[in-house]
Amino acid sequence: MFSLLYAGLRGNAQTTAANDTVKVSYKGRTYKIETNIEPGEDEKSKTLKFVDTLKKNTVLVTVTSRANDGHSIIIDDDDNADDTGEAARLQKKIVKLMKKSREDKRKHFIETSFLPTFDIGFASTMNDIENSNAFNPRLGKSVNLNIGLVKQDMNLYRERILFSYGLSLNNYYLKYSNKQMVQYIDNQGHLRAFNDSINNYDKNRLDVRYLSVPVLLEYHSANDNFSIAAGVEFGFNGHSKVVLKGDRQSLEFKQKNSNDIKISPEQLNALLKIGIHNVELFARYSITDMYRPSAYATDQNPHQHLFSFGVCLFGI
Repeated sequence: MFSLLYAGLRGNAQTTAANDTVKVSYKGRTYKIETNIEPGEDEKSKTLKFVDTLKKNTVLVTVTSRANDGHSIIIDDDDNADDTGEAARLQKKIVKLMKKSREDKRKHFIETSFLPTFDIGFASTMNDIENSNAFNPRLGKSVNLNIGLVKQDMNLYRERILFSYGLSLNNYYLKYSNKQMVQYIDNQGHLRAFNDSINNYDKNRLDVRYLSVPVLLEYHSANDNFSIAAGVEFGFNGHSKVVLKGDRQSLEFKQKNSNDIKISPEQLNALLKIGIHNVELFARYSITDMYRPSAYATDQNPHQHLFSFGVCLFGI
């Protein structure tokens, strides 16, 4: 019997009448690997994978058995390997989970990825001025959902500084404190609202959607434990609809209506994303107004701006 103790890893080779085995012990647990070589085979390999969540490592242990000429079985690591009469070798490899492998490294100056990002967070609006006609969505109930469709990255410096651009769907689902409030455009073309006393609403939500083009400058640390991306996001083809659910005189209804309340069809956002270890956050602020200037009287326009913040479920 020969054994190896190497950085917390122990391997024991045993030969019995029934079979040949290698016992691998790692952090108190033992695993048995059969090393019998079938007739006609010259080599047989088996790999075990252990995950060290504290150090964020994956430990790969490979046991390779080879046909020998009758010499003693030797178990060794790569640094002290003696190939003379070798029948089995125990290898240990540590892979950093937070570090990109060689296969993941960029091969081209410009690389394209599909469905690269998915962001979800809370949303509301900010007003430059306050007036009775300005309504702000509830921050804890309103949601911003951004789905990246396609993205291209330019490798400006050693895969650490990137220039990126792409196409995404930027969706706002806005809920207000008063579910009975209905927004509309009056005869003068100005935005107004009234409390609906006929219908009883369980859901009254304003959906605003844009196709967006984010243009960002990104920095990624060498070990990928920190990343930051900042830039602008151009939104276009904006439109809105109202999702209503409730009852009228005990008759339930659910409907989705296109609601032209002069939501601005274009949007310009400032966008910031920060990643620390496995946590990635975003913040988005609309530099342009949520509504067209004609949605308010000149002296009543509060210049409402959408904003949101939340987590990047994957991808910066």
